[in-house]
Amino acid sequence: IDIVCNDNLIVQAPDFEMYFQASGEFDDSNRNEDKIDLSSMVFNDEKFKTLEEKIEDGTFETYEKVYRRAEMFRPFLRKFIENINMNIDDFRSRTIDDFRSALQMYQDDIVAFNDLPISLDIDIIQVMSAKMKESIKHSPGKCLRDLHKLMPELSLQWCEKVYQDIFDANNRFRDPIVDIHSYINFLDFFNDIVSKLPEIQDSFNDVKEMLECMEVFKIKMPETLRHRFNETSSSLNKLREHVQKAEDNAETENTKFKRELTKLIPDLKAKVKEQTHILDHEMIRDKDSEVDRVVNYLSNAGTDVYTIYEAAQKYNEYERILDLDQSDLTSVLELKRDYDLKNKLWTGLHEWDNYLYEWRDRQFCDLDIVSINAKIDMYYKIAANCNNEYPTSEVPLVLKEKVQVLKDTMPVVTNLRDPALRLDRHWPKINDALGVEVKLDGPEWTLSKFIELDVMQKKDVIGEITLKAQQEQELERMFAGVEEIWKSQEFVTNRYKGENDVFVFDPQATEEIQQTLDDSLVVMNNILSSPFVEDIRHTIEPLGNNLKLLQDILEEWITMQRGWIYLESIFSAPDIQQDLASDYKKFTSIDHNFKALMREISDSPRVLKIFYRRPKMLSELHKDNSTIDSIQKSLEAYLEQKRKVFPRFFFLSNDELLEILATKDPQAVQPHLRKCFENIYSLEFDNDGNNDIFAMISAEGERLPFAARLKARDNVENWLGLVETEMCKTVRRTIKKGIPDYEHPDTIRTDWIKETCSSAVAVVSSIEWCRFTESSLLDDNPLEAIAECFEFNVQQLEELTQLVQEPL
Repeated sequence: IDIVCNDNLIVQAPDFEMYFQASGEFDDSNRNEDKIDLSSMVFNDEKFKTLEEKIEDGTFETYEKVYRRAEMFRPFLRKFIENINMNIDDFRSRTIDDFRSALQMYQDDIVAFNDLPISLDIDIIQVMSAKMKESIKHSPGKCLRDLHKLMPELSLQWCEKVYQDIFDANNRFRDPIVDIHSYINFLDFFNDIVSKLPEIQDSFNDVKEMLECMEVFKIKMPETLRHRFNETSSSLNKLREHVQKAEDNAETENTKFKRELTKLIPDLKAKVKEQTHILDHEMIRDKDSEVDRVVNYLSNAGTDVYTIYEAAQKYNEYERILDLDQSDLTSVLELKRDYDLKNKLWTGLHEWDNYLYEWRDRQFCDLDIVSINAKIDMYYKIAANCNNEYPTSEVPLVLKEKVQVLKDTMPVVTNLRDPALRLDRHWPKINDALGVEVKLDGPEWTLSKFIELDVMQKKDVIGEITLKAQQEQELERMFAGVEEIWKSQEFVTNRYKGENDVFVFDPQATEEIQQTLDDSLVVMNNILSSPFVEDIRHTIEPLGNNLKLLQDILEEWITMQRGWIYLESIFSAPDIQQDLASDYKKFTSIDHNFKALMREISDSPRVLKIFYRRPKMLSELHKDNSTIDSIQKSLEAYLEQKRKVFPRFFFLSNDELLEILATKDPQAVQPHLRKCFENIYSLEFDNDGNNDIFAMISAEGERLPFAARLKARDNVENWLGLVETEMCKTVRRTIKKGIPDYEHPDTIRTDWIKETCSSAVAVVSSIEWCRFTESSLLDDNPLEAIAECFEFNVQQLEELTQLVQEPL
């Protein structure tokens, strides 16, 4: 439009020359200099505006159509994204139905993608989709080719696995059955293959179904796959024949091998008798026999005994499989038990001598006490069991006596090796008991050396010393735990009211310290009351005394902080400072001490350091708390004096009263007026700063002006007394005025109630009711007068009911 409306272009156009050629009569000097703005004429034209709106609406509608028609491509784009992200290896775990569905889907997608239009004509817009179609149409074909490649490969893998399972089974059927052992193994195999045959058939059917699917979708089948499938089918038929043949021959074979098994049992029992005789050799019963020779003899016999035992286990299992009655092979178990006991006994004699030789010459401090005690218990138990089993044999007694010697000595040895024994406290006592100075790190101090000292004779003394050492160690462990706690224990302080150099205790952290202190004192009391503490008392008592002192200090300290916080807020008021000058002076000293102490703790918060910095801290705190108590007593007397002047102050707590007295501002009494006066919510002061009082206001917002201004100056107890007096005068005056107003003949009672203060309404209404009732009772016709009075009262109540339903 800007181009069309360019007047220069129009003037220069040859077609419009005739319209712009000036005639000879035209006087150019009178030409109007104002130019016509063609663009404005066009844009302001109503037809143009209407046409412009139609074009805009039409264009918008066309684009809406384009957007809706473009939605037809969205499913294809989703499928394209799925196709390019498809992982062909995921199909290795899919079912045949999944393959069939995927093949059909990709074939349909190829047709659908090829049918996509290359362009769309929508009104004045042409949507070009050729490039998009070219970009996405090959994706289903690629997926289909991948499936065509995978299915023969996967089918061959499945087929090979099924074929191998069938091939192995057929080969196993061909193995000859020569005796009862091979027959039992065959039965295990046969039962297993019969249970697996349905699974093998299902796997074969999967392969068959896969090949049928490939044939339906015209997927080329490799000759190798076809050949292997035919072989597998043939082998499966052969396997069924083998199974059927084995089932047909089962009864005959079972009878045959049952007879063979019944012949083996007597042979086994004969071997048991023979082996029992071997284990009853005189050499095994003789305590003087050479140990190594007997051990070798039993070792050789043990091979035959365990061979017999394993055979008996097999025969019983064979009988169960063949459904035969279980043979009584108790003699085999007795043979094995007899061998195990005798072998353990003679092996124990052999091993004990070796262990004892090793232990006796080992340095005492290197002995493994736990291992020695474990072996003593083991060999003593072997000797006891064998002695019970062979009461006439002397061999178990030999082992028992050997073990007993060291068994009796080990409690003393164990005590001497106790880690609780201290070189400086306990070993000197042990040396005195043994009569010799023991040097544990000396090479000559071996187990045999202690046995030579006959330590058994001193076992009671050594036991008492060891017990005391153990108890002392436990007490030291408990003490170390408490000591460790208080090494790192610190006070936590907070800034008081945001001031940088004034601190107070953090309440929660201080409570935790007190709890820890209580727990520690319980532990310390338990330690110090123990009968085993005497030798270590000198190391434990200092901390115990410090903790007790700390408990007293904390109690005084927290009491001082509580008193300081209470008095600090009171003496921060100049009026209180002036009224209680001597007490304020005392508080100034307390304030200085407390702030200095808390700054010191904030800078160095470690708890136990307090004893080094302030050795007389308890007495100082006690003195300051006594001063605080005297200040609080003076404060109580001061408040009592104020209450005597204005008794309504007794309705207020000390803190509330101090809040009023701490300032000269009369407004400070406003929050507490409701406690001092019945239903006076606030007082109305002037706004010119003179603190004159005009009226009192109730909790319901009712305003009752005073007859005269009250001056809220001087002490608060004085001018509040004036408020009390004026309150009574004002209410009395209001009631007195309310009586003639109520009785005036023109007075409408509901209007009078609205205009009169509520207290006057209540009193005047009661007075008038009494008057009316009394006059009715004294009337010449009292019954009629009382009835009239009743009706009058009912009417007034109805008026009141209607009144309270209106907004007052």
